Amino acid sequence: MRGCMQTLFVSGASSGIGREIAVELSNQYNLVLCSRNEDKLKETACLCNKQSEVRLFPYDLTKVDNLSSDIGNYLAKENITVQKFVHCAGTARMKHLHMITSEDFISMYNVYTVSAAMIIKALAGRANKRELNSVVFISSHNSARAVKGMSYNHAAKAGLEELGRCLTIELAPKVRINTVKVGLTKTTWTEEIYENDSLLQAYDKNYPFGSLTPKDIVGAVDFLLSEKASKVIGESLIIDGGFSIDGSVKIDV
Repeated sequence: MRGCMQTLFVSGASSGIGREIAVELSNQYNLVLCSRNEDKLKETACLCNKQSEVRLFPYDLTKVDNLSSDIGNYLAKENITVQKFVHCAGTARMKHLHMITSEDFISMYNVYTVSAAMIIKALAGRANKRELNSVVFISSHNSARAVKGMSYNHAAKAGLEELGRCLTIELAPKVRINTVKVGLTKTTWTEEIYENDSLLQAYDKNYPFGSLTPKDIVGAVDFLLSEKASKVIGESLIIDGGFSIDGSVKIDV
């Protein structure tokens, strides 16, 4: 089975949504798992389907200067090609403007936007025999919504979504790129939100169907990666338990 399966590259695979996607889709794909925490990646690998071939690519995505070439070298070393890519890397850390540094912005953009571009550059290029055909970005339903303390985070996510639309046109008709914009999801990324009672209450009262778990995201990602979504191109799918239905909702803490 391993030999006939396509390979899926998952960034942010050490926990949360990325881990859930890797584990749930390991019955369909061989995997390359990417995160800076190698021990956590090993934990994810242990949870995956044993019929899947799982490889680890430990990498700090805040440092992107050599990312594309490093992926190319890794693919050559492992003698593999990658057909699918899901970008889950990120953080939900809150920080108000008076505390933010330029390095914070650069780091956030690197993790969300620049790393995504550099990974796609490698996977859509000669090093991967141009075999990449489908990409899904994981972003936030709040990327276009104003929330105090999340300026650098939401700006980076908005940049990621526009990156996807532009690259979809640039790489057509070979590579499809879509985005899943998720609502509040309980992961290690969002611990700060769940520990902030006022913010959590502000969120909870606006979720008609409740906030999410990582399992709620997998089905949409599975569909968008598949040939069933062959004509779904450059779209942003919102999964947020009904939060976005009310356009007047504001999160203010």
